[in-house]
Amino acid sequence: MWYPISFLSAAAFLILWFYFADNSRRAYTFRQLFLLAASSYLANWLFMEVEWAQKWSLLSKDLLLLGTSAAFFGLIRKQKTLFWILFIGGMLVAAINYLKPTKPAIQKTNLPKQGELLVEINTPEQLSHLQQTYNLSITPAFELAHPTLLSDWYLVDIPDAAEHELQAIKQALAKLGVVEENEQVQVAPIVTRKLPNINQK
Repeated sequence: MWYPISFLSAAAFLILWFYFADNSRRAYTFRQLFLLAASSYLANWLFMEVEWAQKWSLLSKDLLLLGTSAAFFGLIRKQKTLFWILFIGGMLVAAINYLKPTKPAIQKTNLPKQGELLVEINTPEQLSHLQQTYNLSITPAFELAHPTLLSDWYLVDIPDAAEHELQAIKQALAKLGVVEENEQVQVAPIVTRKLPNINQK
């Protein structure tokens, strides 16, 4: 989150530094703000949790964008109306583009109406108190012919009357074993294609 904010701030202050080049006081103020924002940007870039190759690619792209934007606005700074229209519009578009959340490749949906939670526990008898308190339905999560590591997983169905106490139930179950939400995910299907016939001759 701080990375795009620091980059957009640096871009805005650099453009305004060039715009007020004839006003030494304002130019000095925006130069100092630019240096502060640029330092923040570099710190965020340095500590990003991505590969170095990706970091350098991102830095190159950002510096190119920063330089071309400053040069463009430096050329039109004498045309005040046009400058401010493009500056405000450009910053709004950039903010929407940089700050919008990215969609994950796998999207989570709401929990199913039956079997909202999965709990891993060695002795299911420990669940009897919670089962009676919240009227839970607890069944083995997997139908297995032979005992495996998955045999310790149970599906917990929460009745409609206790849905509002989901967090309290999760916390109580977490004290007894590992608890996970029985999340539903959606993935894009792999599109198959027919391979062309090969002439073996």
